[in-house]
Amino acid sequence: MYRFALACAEEAGDWHLRAQVLCSMAEQTSWCGDPDAGLTFTESALVRAGRLTATERAMLHNSRARDLARLGEVQDVLRAVGVADEEFSHARPAEDAPWMASYTDARHLGFSGSVLWELGMQGQFVAETRNRLITAIATRVDGRARTSSQLNLACLIMVTGDPIEAAALGAQALDWAGTLRSGRVVHKLRDLCRLGEPHTSLTDVADLRDRIGPVVAV
Repeated sequence: MYRFALACAEEAGDWHLRAQVLCSMAEQTSWCGDPDAGLTFTESALVRAGRLTATERAMLHNSRARDLARLGEVQDVLRAVGVADEEFSHARPAEDAPWMASYTDARHLGFSGSVLWELGMQGQFVAETRNRLITAIATRVDGRARTSSQLNLACLIMVTGDPIEAAALGAQALDWAGTLRSGRVVHKLRDLCRLGEPHTSLTDVADLRDRIGPVVAV
């Protein structure tokens, strides 16, 4: 379906739609475990970047940074996030296509926070990752996106900080998840449960893992 949409966008000469479709293809491909292909899609979307809006370029540079992080290219990740921040500082929502309306400050911070999270889980740039995720969570209204950012933060703190704080964040995210039907949220809950295993001597962590179990069992 994405390839059909891409062909339509290219046939119509719609650079904005083309960029959005390629960004979606990069996200799907990366999620399925092929960040190298995801990077190729994003870099294709950045061809003739001058025809895109600042918001679109910010989104694409964050997308590029995500796959660079998964490929272990730390310095390139930092440069790409820096470019994304710079582009977003020039965003003019009135110039954007309707589908870009959801790319707000909160989404930008959540996206870049999730990119840096890949490094934070290895003990790098933990404070910056935490700050971006906290700000994104505080300002996001989308249920799945807020829950996803909260679970990223809980996983980060479970590994690099206080497991009890991480358990509290995870419990709140689990409450938010409610009846959400999101494969990504379930995946992150499994990660949090696994990361909490070394801390099961702490009642709060053990209770959280007990709550997560039935949710991810289906």
